[in-house]
Amino acid sequence: MPAEIRNFHDPLEPEIYWDSSFSIAVNDANHTHHRECLEFALRCKMERVACYISDWVLNEVAFYLIRTRLELLGRQRGLYWRELLRRDPSVIDGIMPLIRNAFAELSNFALWLPSLNGQFYDLLSQWQLPPEHAIQLAASAAWSANVTLSDEAMQLVERYRLLPTDAAHIVVALSHGVRAFATLDPDFALVDGIILFMP
Repeated sequence: MPAEIRNFHDPLEPEIYWDSSFSIAVNDANHTHHRECLEFALRCKMERVACYISDWVLNEVAFYLIRTRLELLGRQRGLYWRELLRRDPSVIDGIMPLIRNAFAELSNFALWLPSLNGQFYDLLSQWQLPPEHAIQLAASAAWSANVTLSDEAMQLVERYRLLPTDAAHIVVALSHGVRAFATLDPDFALVDGIILFMP
């Protein structure tokens, strides 16, 4: 059975993971679905839904902002965006405030859900152990979690023919017990046992 698909006006779940496509639309006022995604984000906030993003989302939002700004600058200078970046890496400096702003905006609506991708020190405060043991355990746990998450993501890629990053979003959310997603990506609809909120 494929995913259950709901629209933005249907009953909400207590927890919703925002994928990159939704998060970008919430943040980009020029995006085709900006208004409806922002309204859904505000509805979630008003109805006290716990919304989550992950480092995968932040990475894709940052890349989107960098690429769209460099494409614009590249057109003005007659360069492909990657060539512009190669010739003048300092152009990133002017984009960083936009990225910081986007991250701050997203954090007004959603909590960060760790994927344990190298976040060893985030685990230390949870254990009352001598630091040398805590570091060793944190590294071991994070490595094990990453292997497990990667394996699970690759299983989703094989089973549903998803792109790896889409699978990673799903696995991170499911590993924290979150099975509802706000997305614009129709590929998520192939996955059994999840709920999608789409425009």
